[in-house]
Amino acid sequence: MTHEDTTTAADVIKDVRVAMLTTVGGAGRLMSRPMATQEPFDGSAWFFVRSGSPVVTEVGATRRSG
Repeated sequence: MTHEDTTTAADVIKDVRVAMLTTVGGAGRLMSRPMATQEPFDGSAWFFVRSGSPVVTEVGATRRSG
């Protein structure tokens, strides 16, 4: 992201407190979970989950994740 992109994204999401993290579960089903957002937004989005969570397996199984 360019600095301008980061600034634009930060402006758009500055008041958002909850984001939805969507992964692909079994049989290709989309699974969405509410996740808290971080402040201040620096151009990266980090989501923290327990290591044994299904989210970890689903993200690891999707080639587009990362």
